Amino acid sequence: MLVLAATPEAGVGETVSVTLHNRSTQRAGGELLFDSSLLQPATAGEGAVPGRLPFDLEPNAQRALVLRVLPAAAGRSVGVTLSADTPSEGEATVRVRAAADSPR
Repeated sequence: MLVLAATPEAGVGETVSVTLHNRSTQRAGGELLFDSSLLQPATAGEGAVPGRLPFDLEPNAQRALVLRVLPAAAGRSVGVTLSADTPSEGEATVRVRAAADSPR
């Protein structure tokens, strides 16, 4: 079982951590799927295919994938999903603050 969780709120230009926890005794792999017009990998070179970040987790392992919020996401709720070779649970929806909602 893969458990998915994400930073609940972020502003444009900030990063969002998406945590994957493999709670099974088997290796788990797949891709994190997201709208590439709203989010992008925070590390250059990751995600050769826009909107997809591959992952591979050992049994009982955890990994955080970091995405940067793009301007088109302002004021929206942005979802992140999994395409994996094992069942998953959890939710990864990030509320992106509009420019007027940003903390001062």
